[in-house]
Amino acid sequence: MERIAGSVVSEGLATEEEAGQVINGLNEAAADAEIVMSLPRVFQTWGRRA
Repeated sequence: MERIAGSVVSEGLATEEEAGQVINGLNEAAADAEIVMSLPRVFQTWGRRA
């Protein structure tokens, strides 16, 4: 989120304050040993019609 915050704000998806709140919340969650995080599964596939 830190890397895309500028783009999120410039596109009008959030204010700087909102982006900062999200970043702070994520950092707090990452520091909490009781919280488990993972990335979503993303698949890339190729196919052809028979």
